[in-house]
Amino acid sequence: MMGCYQRLWLFLASWVAVSSLSGCQSYWDADPSLGSSVNSAIRAQVANPNAPQTKQSPKQGMDGVAAKKSVDNYQKSFDDKASTSGMPSLVNINNASTGNNP
Repeated sequence: MMGCYQRLWLFLASWVAVSSLSGCQSYWDADPSLGSSVNSAIRAQVANPNAPQTKQSPKQGMDGVAAKKSVDNYQKSFDDKASTSGMPSLVNINNASTGNNP
């Protein structure tokens, strides 16, 4: 004869098995527009959607010569300011290491 606790465990095990199997759905009717927002966001981020069809080179930004000159001028501006200002730099590692501080 089954005890009270054995019947309770059998009932709980049966209930868990039935309830877990009832959660499985064999057919899922997905909305036809499911994922359309993601696909439209991807399409919106494409720079040139007709890229394989056109044979033109991209015309964005500067040409190489102008870009190099602007970068060189930018880097040169720091050298000019440091040599002509006459003011000490904010971080002077050489004075700290030589011990010749006044």
